[in-house]
Amino acid sequence: MQNLTDLVEEFLNRDISKGTREYYKKYTTGFLDFLSTSGLGLEAGAELYLKNVKEKNESYPAYLKTLNVFINYAVKKGLINRNPLAAVKKI
Repeated sequence: MQNLTDLVEEFLNRDISKGTREYYKKYTTGFLDFLSTSGLGLEAGAELYLKNVKEKNESYPAYLKTLNVFINYAVKKGLINRNPLAAVKKI
């Protein structure tokens, strides 16, 4: 199974614009750091991370959008079975 860091790198190096790549990188970096320090997996970690972001009044919609795209990519690649953020209400 592919590790998460490699998956993020592959995700960021797809055929996307430089601006989109930088935007995605900005919002996935903190998420990876959170997962590595929390010891949580992708599914459980995604929901908790977004809760923490929302409570800190950070750019919640941008995080939610980026993490949804990334997690959908992880589902497509077979790393996880479902996107735990699919039901999260968008602001």
